[in-house]
Amino acid sequence: MGKQAYEAGDIFEAAITNSPVTGAVKVSGLPIFIDYKEYEVIVNNEVKNEDGIL
Repeated sequence: MGKQAYEAGDIFEAAITNSPVTGAVKVSGLPIFIDYKEYEVIVNNEVKNEDGIL
């Protein structure tokens, strides 16, 4: 099995979605599509500290 082009925790910007398979994502910088089972959508990238302050 060849080396995977990405690792857990990598963050990408979606370039193409739902093509060629529903849920698949083509990301900028990778020549492959990522299956919907292998990614998580980040909807808010702000992180609060322990005191709840941004």
